[in-house]
Amino acid sequence: MKDFLNSKSVLTPGIAGAIAMLITATLSSQFGAPPKWTCLAISGLLGLSIVLRDADLSRSLLVIFFVLNSLVIFAVAVGANSTGAAATHPKPPVFESEASGPVPFFHDWF
Repeated sequence: MKDFLNSKSVLTPGIAGAIAMLITATLSSQFGAPPKWTCLAISGLLGLSIVLRDADLSRSLLVIFFVLNSLVIFAVAVGANSTGAAATHPKPPVFESEASGPVPFFHDWF
């Protein structure tokens, strides 16, 4: 519990979010997987792997850490994707955004 907010623990959500974003963007662009649900599932798996490492805590605390870690990882991944999409693809006018075509690696998940 004392290691929850320190300089070492801040790096973990960033790396996990980047991993979730990369896996989600790849699955979405190559296989057409729905990005928001894919990212949520991958964030949940990464959050679960973090929680399973600390099995000595109570169940209620494990559930709270699982939910918080998963949501933080999801938020970092969505933010990284939004930043990448804004940097690589300027937003087209509304009438052009309905055109179908290949899905780019960075694209709007929502």
